[in-house]
Amino acid sequence: VTHSAAKKGVGIPAVWLSAISQLALAQFTAHRWRFGGLAENSVLKVLWPGAFANFSQTMDHQSHHGMLPRWWVHHNLLVLRLVSYGVDLHHARVKKGAEARDDGMTKATQTKPMTKTQPKASEKTDDEKPNPKEPNPTPERRDYDSLARTPSRDVSYSVYEYVAYCLYPPLYLAGPTAVFDAFASQLRTPQSSYSRKQLLYYVFVKFGAVLLLLEVWTHLIYTNAMAKSRVWTRASSVGNFGPFEVGVTSLATLNFMWLKFTVIWRFFRTWSLLSGVEVPENTTRCVNNNATILGFWKGWHASYNKWLVRYLYIPLGGSKYKLINAFVVFGFVGAWHDRVSPRLFWWAIFFAAFLAPETLVGALGEKLFPTTESRSTRTFRLIRSFIGAVNVHVLITGNMVGYVVGMDGANELVGAYFSRGVWSALWFLAASLVACGAAAHVGFEQRAGELRA
Repeated sequence: VTHSAAKKGVGIPAVWLSAISQLALAQFTAHRWRFGGLAENSVLKVLWPGAFANFSQTMDHQSHHGMLPRWWVHHNLLVLRLVSYGVDLHHARVKKGAEARDDGMTKATQTKPMTKTQPKASEKTDDEKPNPKEPNPTPERRDYDSLARTPSRDVSYSVYEYVAYCLYPPLYLAGPTAVFDAFASQLRTPQSSYSRKQLLYYVFVKFGAVLLLLEVWTHLIYTNAMAKSRVWTRASSVGNFGPFEVGVTSLATLNFMWLKFTVIWRFFRTWSLLSGVEVPENTTRCVNNNATILGFWKGWHASYNKWLVRYLYIPLGGSKYKLINAFVVFGFVGAWHDRVSPRLFWWAIFFAAFLAPETLVGALGEKLFPTTESRSTRTFRLIRSFIGAVNVHVLITGNMVGYVVGMDGANELVGAYFSRGVWSALWFLAASLVACGAAAHVGFEQRAGELRA
């Protein structure tokens, strides 16, 4: 599909139509696929009727789940790679065609006869002749982002690069998500952004430290298990699970999710770096150091965010239709993330809806505090910190609904939150806003320091 449609007007729509069809096929029918169905509709039934029937019955037995029972989740990651390859191939052919036309026009305009003062191409001057004693220039060190913008000339978009990109072991199961141009550019020239010393630091400090922290967490803190089992609905917990317990459990569950995914993504990124391929870093900031919805999303699944911006957000018009595109992007993420479910649908609606007032408040803040001096006042910092605290509560609520309890569990969670009365819930809300506001203030000041550095 990609090779036949690339460079044509239907190139990118054909790639996306193929990808969405694959996603829909896996989402809505994969759970019904059985080896027995393959046996009924295959030539194997004729060649080995008894042997294949016994094999299919064994594989379809309810006790056999396989190594990857939820294989469609990894297939969703594969679809991202298929889109990346197809779109990058399309743009490469369009660019190559434009360069060929420009070269043709340049040659057509250069029709002047060669004069005696103009040396022939074969008659190079001493300054133009290469000096065999001089070493070849050192190739420029290019990072992932520069390769994504301008891939290496060695990239040929061949079937070998395609298969290597789609089935690259370090990134196949969980990512991080890399675009084809940047990945293929590093197949012949390994990454040079990380020196050996930097790699050792990344392996033993950035990955090793979070792995150790996760081990300690899973042995001592059980909030994720409590949230998954909805412990607040049990008879023994009624009256003992109030606003403080709900708030702490929700915040700790979000921290556990961040820590778990950080370990997973850094493990596979470590593997990729050691094999010579640089990919984007996910979870670029601590989960508690995000006070905006947009900043949280950019920092949490940063590689996927770059993919979405490159292949979905910008082609749809980018910031020109920011609010509309927010619903499209979050809707795609909710449908792509796992099997289509109401809780992910509500997650997408929740964050897309809250992104609109966040954008409006940001625009209003730029008008009310237009200068650097006005944004340095205590009034601006207090307002910013308070809004940041509200956003932290939105982030905790949205992720609890989308990834842990769903909308039905949210009603039970709200009931537990107000189980000790309205005033108790309001007092805890006020205290948590103050605490989260203080944390947001520290995060904003840290970012300001990074800009000044």
